[in-house]
Amino acid sequence: MRRVLAALAVCAAATLPYLSTIHNYFVQDDFGVVQLLASKPAWYFPRWFTTTWMDGIWGFIPDEIRPFPAVSYQIAAWWGAGSPVANHIINIAFHAANGLLVLAVARIAVGLTLPAATVAAIVFALWARFGPVAARRPRRPPDEPVPRQPPARHSPHARN
Repeated sequence: MRRVLAALAVCAAATLPYLSTIHNYFVQDDFGVVQLLASKPAWYFPRWFTTTWMDGIWGFIPDEIRPFPAVSYQIAAWWGAGSPVANHIINIAFHAANGLLVLAVARIAVGLTLPAATVAAIVFALWARFGPVAARRPRRPPDEPVPRQPPARHSPHARN
């Protein structure tokens, strides 16, 4: 019973803060991305683990591999590529599933107690919405490449 309550708490933390976004429209180029990905066959998903998900539509290859956002757009297009509602619901469900994975990893792999693992999973679920990174997240135009960051001086990979 305690595990069920912990899972429900994590799912609530992962879904409730985002429910107000379900009817928001797409941001920037999302509607074009949905149209592009809706045209791909289902077997295309494994390919997004090793190649770009944008097929060079911006004139360069972004420095990112994003298979799960790509498949979420692809699945959402089954309900209509022009409607963001399905896309938002699917991504909120993915977020809740990831929260449950954090709960399981914290409990089983790390060995935390159930209350501590639940707190870790709730912090994970809320961090994207309320954490300091969400407040400072810059908006990048779709044609601007992702800047490369030099390694930190304390990093074992840093060159002195």
